[in-house]
Amino acid sequence: MWIADIFKHDLVASSFIPPADIRQLRDLVRYHTKLTSYTTGEKNRAQNCLTVSNIKLDDVFSDVFGKAASAITERLLESNEPFNVRPYLTKHLKATPEEIQQAVDGEMCVEQAEKALYHPFPQG
Repeated sequence: MWIADIFKHDLVASSFIPPADIRQLRDLVRYHTKLTSYTTGEKNRAQNCLTVSNIKLDDVFSDVFGKAASAITERLLESNEPFNVRPYLTKHLKATPEEIQQAVDGEMCVEQAEKALYHPFPQG
């Protein structure tokens, strides 16, 4: 009642409502932040699945979701049998093929594979 009384006497400043273009920009920034957070969470979940399965790609790759590491991860998810990693490697890797081969020496159960398989957004 008190607020209504002071509003009646023009003692309450009106709320700032930004122009439509600023409101749209704010909405887009909030949406971008939400998608970034969601993507980060899913990548962390996939990385945890690899770690739990004793697959240590983060030890030998700077980006576990880069081209070579993603190709190796996809191969691991297709079949849990040992394989040669050399065909999946790119030129600019700091780790040796032997180190990478040791990093993929793990066994992924079906439940972990299902969680690691999910990619919220295409790479590229």
